[in-house]
Amino acid sequence: LALACALSLFTLPARPAEPGAHAQAAPQATPAAASAAATAPVQHLVLGIFPYLEAGLLKRRLQPLADYFTERLPGVVVELRVLPRDELQNAIAANQLDLVLTNPSQYLELRSRNTLTGALATLVRQQGDLSTSSAGGAIVVRADSPVQALGDLRGRRIVAPRGRGLAAYQAQAFELQQAGVEVGSDATLELTNGQHEAVRAVVEGRADVAFVRAGFLEDREAMAGLDPQGLRVVHPQRLSGFPYQVSTRLYPEWPLLALPHVDHALVRRVAAAALSLPADHPAARAAGIAGFDPPADYLPVERLARALRAAPYDQVPTVRLRDL
Repeated sequence: LALACALSLFTLPARPAEPGAHAQAAPQATPAAASAAATAPVQHLVLGIFPYLEAGLLKRRLQPLADYFTERLPGVVVELRVLPRDELQNAIAANQLDLVLTNPSQYLELRSRNTLTGALATLVRQQGDLSTSSAGGAIVVRADSPVQALGDLRGRRIVAPRGRGLAAYQAQAFELQQAGVEVGSDATLELTNGQHEAVRAVVEGRADVAFVRAGFLEDREAMAGLDPQGLRVVHPQRLSGFPYQVSTRLYPEWPLLALPHVDHALVRRVAAAALSLPADHPAARAAGIAGFDPPADYLPVERLARALRAAPYDQVPTVRLRDL
C-alpha cells in the first residue's frame, strides 16, 4: 500500500498555478529539439556601403558594425560589402544587397530607380566628446593660397572625389552657385579617386581647391601622409555643436536602408538593433560613430539636388509650345 501511494505521486495531474504565483522553470529541451534548433537555417543579409574613404580602411572600420548586427540578430549573419557607386546600384538592381548605408544624394538617386523603404535610421558621427547627425562639406586650399572668399574660386582649378556625393561635392557646389560661381563653367573641375587624392593634388600644387566632406581633415588615418597644418578651409562656418571644419550649411547624415524584398519583421529587428547601438560599444568606436538616430528629414538634400540639377533631377524638362 505504501508503495502504491508513492507511485501515485508521479501520476497525479499537476494543479494549475495559483493566480499571482511565480512561473515554474521551463523544462529543458529534448536532445531532438536542441538538434533541430542547432540545424535551423541561418539567414544572410548583405550590407552594401558606399566607399567615402579608401575601401580597405572603410572595411576595417565598419566590419565590427556588421558583426554587431550579426550578434544582435539571432539566426542572421550580416555580410559587409564596400562597393563603388555604379557597382552598388547594379547590386541593388540585381537584388544582391539587403541593406544599404550610403550618402544622402545617392539615396535620392537609388530611391528614384528602385522601390526602397524610407530610411530606417540616420548615422551619428563622433568626434572627441561631440557627436552629430549632420554632414557638411569643406572647401580646402593651401594655407598660402590667395583664395579667401567663395568669389575667389572663379577661374580656379577644383578637384573633387569621383562620385560627386553630397558632402564631398554637392554641398560645396551649391554654396558656390549661391555666390554666383558655377562649377564647371566659372571654375574647372577634375574628378579624382577619393578625398585623399583630391587633397594631395592641392598640397602638390596640381590644383587650387579640393572639395572634401567635413571631418576628413580631422581624420588622421584618412589623411595619412598629408599635413593639415599646411591647409586652410575657405568660407569657414562657426556652427554650434558641429565638431568639424566646414564651409557649407548642414544636411542629414547617411541613411540606413532596407531593400523591399527583406521580410518586414526582420527590417524592424534591424532598425531596433541600429537604434540600440550605444556610443561606447566597440563597433561604434571602431567606426567613429555614436550610433544611429531615428530617420532624419532628407527634404533639404532633395532641394539641393533640384537646385544643382543633380541626379535624379538632372533631366531637362520638355517644354511644349502650349506651355509658353
